[in-house]
Amino acid sequence: MGLTHKDILVDADVACKIDVVSRIISSSSNKNHLLQFDHNSERVGFTMDRYVDGHDMSLSDRVAVKYINVKTSDMYIVDDLKVNDDSTITFSWLISGNATQEVGTLVFLVNFRCIDHQGNITYNWSTKPCHIFSI
Repeated sequence: MGLTHKDILVDADVACKIDVVSRIISSSSNKNHLLQFDHNSERVGFTMDRYVDGHDMSLSDRVAVKYINVKTSDMYIVDDLKVNDDSTITFSWLISGNATQEVGTLVFLVNFRCIDHQGNITYNWSTKPCHIFSI
């Protein structure tokens, strides 16, 4: 019997830190090459400060990883954001086959949004584009 979607393991060696002042995503991992056409086989973890200029990022209505690889672009909606402690949050990005279609650099950024009941964006914050992965 094979693994199901719920059995996906978090890859602990691919972790990124988001500096909320510079908005730069960095990684101390040596894993920076992904294989073309891999699908849901790599999960990148992120950690960052919970508060940005007084705004509680854990209350965002949508957290998305927006990416582009050569000619393919899309976004991954984060579904596992959690408060680590009073000062940090963590979440992850499960990299799909759409992100690994082309050989080249996988560029991405993380975007946080708050949306009111009328659908208006009341808060929008993004990191700088990150270029740490290649396919």
